Amino acid sequence: MFSKVWNSDHFILHEHQHSVSQWPQIDVNGPNMHPVYRFLREQLPEQEGGGGGKSGELGKDIGWNFFKFLVDRKGRPVKRFYQVRLKSYVCYQTKHAA
Repeated sequence: MFSKVWNSDHFILHEHQHSVSQWPQIDVNGPNMHPVYRFLREQLPEQEGGGGGKSGELGKDIGWNFFKFLVDRKGRPVKRFYQVRLKSYVCYQTKHAA
């Protein structure tokens, strides 16, 4: 066992001599919401917690950064996954997306 807890930035930088690029924090809810999240929330079907494609309708807020969105091959959000989902469920949903 490791006697010290390593964070991923330290491990990548010091153990593999690579730098870690971090993106700035963005808003996923509220008036300063990032355009990507505005699109995802607005276009997501209502039964999945979105606005159903209605302009200005955003559906439910995103609770935290572990929420995932499944986007179809045409670029439309089709499903929203909440923070606690089994990998097998997400894989199944991905394979059977419309």
